[in-house]
Amino acid sequence: TGMLHIYEFPIYLVVVFNAVKIWGVNGVAAAWALRAFFDAACLFFFAQRLLGADRLEIRKKLILIVAAIGIMAALAIVESLSYRIVGYLLVISTFLLITGRYFLSDQEKSFLRSILAYKNF
Repeated sequence: TGMLHIYEFPIYLVVVFNAVKIWGVNGVAAAWALRAFFDAACLFFFAQRLLGADRLEIRKKLILIVAAIGIMAALAIVESLSYRIVGYLLVISTFLLITGRYFLSDQEKSFLRSILAYKNF
């Protein structure tokens, strides 16, 4: 991932510089979110190529992530803070439920249950 970050960095700098001039702090946040999304998409792509992972499974996971990010971005324009908070909580909880139900293996689910059952955090 280090080489990926080296290639991303100059592009990110240009995007951040222009975003700050146009939108200020919100532009920086948008540029960071865009970089994180691009980074995740590249990592999914490389994982599929290097590990021979099932292309359909990776595509389904990527669609879920894109949908969650898109809905959260749309919620950012809602003026009411309380509506935004409720919306974000709904998106995050739905994302966690779908991920837990359809994307985690039985071994991963068992591991998470053992962590959650551990009482001495």
